[in-house]
Amino acid sequence: MRRRHIISICLFMVTVILASGCSTSTPRPSAEVAIALPEAMELEPPLEREEPHTTAQRWGAEPVLRDLEFPISWALAADGRLFFTEGYTGRVRSVVKGQVVEKPVIELPDAVGSWEQGMLGLAVHPDFSTEPYLYLYYTAIKETEEGQQEINRLVRFRAEDDPVQGMEVLLDDLPSAGYHNGGIVLFGPDGKLYVSIGDGHQAESAQDPTSLTGKILRLNPDGTIPEDNPFADSPVYALGFRNVFGMAFDPVSGHLFVTENGPDCCDEVNQVRPGQNYGWPLALGESPGGEFAHPLLVFTSSIAPTQALFYSGGPLPLGHDLLFGDFIHGSLHRVVLSETERDTVVFHEVLFTAQTPIIGILLDLDGNLYFSTPSELYRLTFGEAEEADIAPG
Repeated sequence: MRRRHIISICLFMVTVILASGCSTSTPRPSAEVAIALPEAMELEPPLEREEPHTTAQRWGAEPVLRDLEFPISWALAADGRLFFTEGYTGRVRSVVKGQVVEKPVIELPDAVGSWEQGMLGLAVHPDFSTEPYLYLYYTAIKETEEGQQEINRLVRFRAEDDPVQGMEVLLDDLPSAGYHNGGIVLFGPDGKLYVSIGDGHQAESAQDPTSLTGKILRLNPDGTIPEDNPFADSPVYALGFRNVFGMAFDPVSGHLFVTENGPDCCDEVNQVRPGQNYGWPLALGESPGGEFAHPLLVFTSSIAPTQALFYSGGPLPLGHDLLFGDFIHGSLHRVVLSETERDTVVFHEVLFTAQTPIIGILLDLDGNLYFSTPSELYRLTFGEAEEADIAPG
């Protein structure tokens, strides 16, 4: 892997001031096509929910893995294998029986890592036992007639002995920039693959229906376009985003929720509906009128929200709440939603602060919650351990 710079984690916190607005007209979904949203899942009842905390005194963290190389995304297979990306090495690694396997699952020689580029999103096929595919979004160097070009690429490969040989490119030549690459990949309860694409420093492209940047895409597992997508013959599921770096499906409603990074303000949490426009760069935070979807939560000071998930039951006193990390403060956030439409925030709080960036977040098969920093993986605890000494990584 080619690394152009010695990277400091603080580079992720640089924000870019948006230039003047965009006059591109807002695309509308095809009137004939509608998404059949998945039915709500039957869930085990959560433990009695802990009321909002004014402090994080009862929450702690214990280290599980140390000396990691900037892990970004984590994906747990049904057979218990845990996979993760190393942001700047070009490698996907695996964890078996609590130990990082020495041999990488895959190592890509054309990968490049710097700033917000690198080995970004990772997901496992929902039928991994019969379709052992890993899906990866990464930044690559491509040789062209004009010389080397940096691009983003979505691929899938089988988690077998020689994954590179059978690797399939699902999306290629996606614009790449130092920041705003997005790159999170996630399977929904409908069996479709959802992909976040940042605006790549081309803010106006987020409103351009012919561009994939500044969008959330919806694909079949083989990379083809689902017939019931909201825009005819297009992978676009929703538009008007700056840089989504967290996506999670609500197990109660089946809806997609995302964390969105604003410029120097107005980071957001959004419930995403098919065909809707979320405003960037024409609107930040709450927008007047009904042209753009309204965010559920807006942060007036930048926190750089990262990856997200919904708690679906386990040993922690949480409901089916949205949880996500942030890069600037190293905080783990909890958002409790209304029980019916799940379109209103009942309350928001910080459960725990690691004092170093929280990038990844995951649940194991038993409902234990983990989060990753630039060099460690921790398990969140409640009322059973003192707060871990988490040094900036």
